[in-house]
Amino acid sequence: MFWIACDNGWNGGDFTGTLPGGVTWRDNYDNYNDIVNETHPLLEGFPFERSLEGNYASHGGFDNLNIADIQNLVVFIKENSTYEKYPTYIEYRYGNGRVIASTSPLEFYVENSYSDSDWYILLLRRSIEYVFNLPISPVE
Repeated sequence: MFWIACDNGWNGGDFTGTLPGGVTWRDNYDNYNDIVNETHPLLEGFPFERSLEGNYASHGGFDNLNIADIQNLVVFIKENSTYEKYPTYIEYRYGNGRVIASTSPLEFYVENSYSDSDWYILLLRRSIEYVFNLPISPVE
């Protein structure tokens, strides 16, 4: 499952449910996110020396990963501006499935050009490829 779990965006939605395994998040806008997994193919070629910037790079952070009923957690990206530095892009196993979840509005950058839009669009493209076990797009 690929879930873009951000809310409180331009359309005013406020999702209060949980992701598979009971994963929750708390709302918090952050204009900068830090890449913390430099070895994963999804992030190959990304600018690791600085934060990714966006018009609300993330809308929250996953806050209960240590008590959720999940396995094999992989954290890709975290908040930059908060004390907790909660993860904003994760992958984990739940039952027989795999969940990839983001609190970044990846689809927003397809139509709206802000700071690191090209990196967010590439992350969206690669995420879809990754979910369907397709070859990962190179950095252009």
